[in-house]
Amino acid sequence: MPSEGIVMRRLLVIAFCLSSMSLTTAPAQAKSQREKATLQFEALWNARLNEYRTDATRKAIEHKAASNAIQSGAPFTFAPDDARLGRLITSSEDDARISGKGQELEAFLTHISSRPSLALSQAYLQGRVQKSQEADETATEVRNALDNLSRAKGVTIGQMLVAVERTAMAKGEAIGRFEELVLLIRNYGAYSADFAAANQRDRDTRARWAAALGAAASSMAARPTMSVSCTRFGNMVNCTGQ
Repeated sequence: MPSEGIVMRRLLVIAFCLSSMSLTTAPAQAKSQREKATLQFEALWNARLNEYRTDATRKAIEHKAASNAIQSGAPFTFAPDDARLGRLITSSEDDARISGKGQELEAFLTHISSRPSLALSQAYLQGRVQKSQEADETATEVRNALDNLSRAKGVTIGQMLVAVERTAMAKGEAIGRFEELVLLIRNYGAYSADFAAANQRDRDTRARWAAALGAAASSMAARPTMSVSCTRFGNMVNCTGQ
């Protein structure tokens, strides 16, 4: 998982962008411009949500298949040449990641359907930054629990597998929510610009948004993989993880 310092830095970057954004609207045209922009972007967001739903079905099937392979195949012993654990970790994370993205987008669509003011949407997105941070903190707590279990003696294979799967899913959800939040904030900048006064100050603001959000998105590019090494003794297993 990303370190707490990295998480805080990337979230604070987004929060700063949101709090520093200043937009003005042309009173005579604001209402019609805003509705046109809202309808266009709602179509974009709903199309993306439909893609997530399709992906979610596929990822859930892959996740279930990986779990079934461990339960119904040859006895699982954490053997180094057994690829089933890697497939379980990957499919668990991917399943939760697309779920996190979908949940974040669905919540935003509910918010935007009430036709909120720019200031209210800005406050909403600031609140979602906090929620994203909480999801990342939860993933860190779950990962710490896995580390503690890995160092414990007499841990069963079943206990370790449940903990590994839970950790991968918590990590995936946190990543998915953050990735979708970055997209939504970037979309929101373009959406609000459609009915903002086209002056130099607005252009400068949007340029700062693009630069800051690009850096935030890049911080998620290198995601560490989870590794677990276990030694089995009878029906008990001792593990170390990183």
